[in-house]
This record gives sequence, C-alpha cells and structure tokens, in this order.
Amino acid sequence: MKNLGQILKKIREAKGLSLYNIANDEISTSQLSRFENGYTDITLSKLLSVLKTLDVSLEEFMYLGRGFHKMSNFEVIDKINNYFYKNNSPALRRLLINCIEKEEEKLSKKLTIILIKLKLQEIEKDNIVTSEEIDFISDYLFSIDIWGEYELELFSSTMEIFCQSSIMILTKEMVRRTDFYKHLPTHRRLITSMLFNAFSLSVERNNIVDASYYREQLVQLFFDETELYERLVFHLIDSCYNFKMTNELSNILEMRKCIGFLKTLESMSLVDRWEKYIERVLNSN
Repeated sequence: MKNLGQILKKIREAKGLSLYNIANDEISTSQLSRFENGYTDITLSKLLSVLKTLDVSLEEFMYLGRGFHKMSNFEVIDKINNYFYKNNSPALRRLLINCIEKEEEKLSKKLTIILIKLKLQEIEKDNIVTSEEIDFISDYLFSIDIWGEYELELFSSTMEIFCQSSIMILTKEMVRRTDFYKHLPTHRRLITSMLFNAFSLSVERNNIVDASYYREQLVQLFFDETELYERLVFHLIDSCYNFKMTNELSNILEMRKCIGFLKTLESMSLVDRWEKYIERVLNSN
C-alpha cells in the first residue's frame, strides 16, 4: 500500500486544488499538510470528509493506494475463474503449487487452495476435495456476520459443491448479511452473479421450487437497459427454467438466440460455457 497522504496530494493537485480548498471543519490545512507529507495519519472520518470534497469515493482512493490493483484475494479468485472457464487445468495446477509453497499461514490461503482444487476437480472429474475441506468453507461462510465482497466471491465460486438445501440456506443468509451494501454497484454485481449461479444450478438439478425463489430474487433486482449481459443471462437461464416447466421447444429456440448474440459479440469463452450448460440442462430433463 502506497503512502495514502501522497495519493491524496496527487489527487488534490490533479484537480487543481489547494490545501485551503479541501480543508473543512473536521481537518485543518496544517493537518492535511502533515498527512500528505507522511508525518502523521488522520482518522477515517477526516479522510472521508476530504474525499467528499474531492468527489472521490473511498473505493477509488484505495484502488489508487494499491497501485491500480484489486486486493490480492480478488485477483487470485479472478485468475482461478479465468483459468477454469478456459479449462486450463495446467495453469490451475501451477497456481495451486505456488499457493501451497507460500510460507504464510493465513485463513485466505487455505480457502484459496480449496477453491483451486474444486475447479480442478470439476475440469478433470477427479475427486481431490475432501468432505472436511467442503465443511471448512461452509463453516467459514456461516461464521461471518456481515458478508463482504470476498465472501460473496467465495460462495459464488464454490456453490456447486453444496447440496440444494445448503445453497438455499447460504443464499438467504447472503441476502440478509449483505443488506447493508445492497445499493453499492460492486455488491449488486456480485449478488447478481451469485443468484445467477444459484438459479442456473437449481434448474440444472431439476429443483424447480428453489429455482422459482432465485428467479424471483433476480426479478426484484430489475436490470435496466444498460445491464445487457445481465438481461441476456437471465433470459437464457429463464428459458431453461421455462423448458423444465413446460417442455415446450420454443424455449430451446430462445436459448439458441442468446448463444447467437454472444457469438455476434465474439465472446467465445462465454459461448462455450453456456452451450455446455444448455447441453447439461437438456440432458437432465
């Protein structure tokens, strides 16, 4: 993490503002100067008041402080999912070895190792994840009172290991424990992704009752016209859901239309992912 005072100074100067311009009742120009030059720290409330004056969110500020990088845990999860969607098991194995060889003994290290093993297991169809490891992730998620972005990402990425009843319990807990953040764009995206996973998995497993619940939760999110991918994925899974409900072939046509749209956009990894999903749904009917 870079010196936060230096980051604040760069933002202030980039906006053409003086210390006097951003000082307020909570923090003086002299306090700001000492903070910018690394002599002292300031409280979070004072920092937030300055960022408000600068029209910079705390998330943007911390992103700059990390040198334009996500938090390391999120970078690893992104990498795992990217390798998984491309069926790149050699890359996942290298990542697993690197993670195991790290000397640190953090909780996040153990969770990451289990996540990598889960993705390898799904690609190679070889049982390498123990029941104890599955219980470890489940116990961890239930132990957190307020789920943040990491917990949302973790659950969304490991959902397939849980039985339907556990997914329902955890999803309801997720909705309750993330209620504080429901208006934040990042959390909305993560919650949407999680509900998509739960909806699609329930349809694939022929659990229509649970699928109906997840469908209703997604409908309540109300995707606007700018959320094209979300609308497309919802329509695709919903067509699979309706096919399970009615067995009408017109729903298969709707699924293919969604795939065609992804092909038009040359999103071939997504095409491969959703074509395989549709095949599993049709075979499980």
